[in-house]
Amino acid sequence: MSKNQLDDDESQPRTPTSEEREADEQQEGTIKYISEGAWLSKMIITYSLNGEESEAIESASNSIVKIPAGATQIEVKFKVSRPSWGDIMKYDRFKKTWCQPCEPHVFRYEKPPIRTFTVSGGLWWEAVMRVSDEYHEETGEMS
Repeated sequence: MSKNQLDDDESQPRTPTSEEREADEQQEGTIKYISEGAWLSKMIITYSLNGEESEAIESASNSIVKIPAGATQIEVKFKVSRPSWGDIMKYDRFKKTWCQPCEPHVFRYEKPPIRTFTVSGGLWWEAVMRVSDEYHEETGEMS
């Protein structure tokens, strides 16, 4: 084998082994909730694990919910109390406008994510104003 053939082989992306792919798919997720709004709000997470539906509800700011490895159909949504509970609606934080049609803001994942959601707003409205990853970088996710 020539030196050039070795160099070419090393420059090719390596295909992950089945163990590496399975390990990547089976990681636990972490979802953090930060509330900076004027009203009482809460985060609701639902997911499926081994065919069973589970739900976690957190209302304390800086709450962390661990999502088990292997969970699927993960949904994260938010509610606000003024004075009765209602959905936090979808707001485009980049264009600074409410999305049309008017609908609850729901984030969906097929495998456990690592995310921090920040909810904030004024006296008469609240919205998801930031979604960041494990490196504290804005993800740009809208749903």
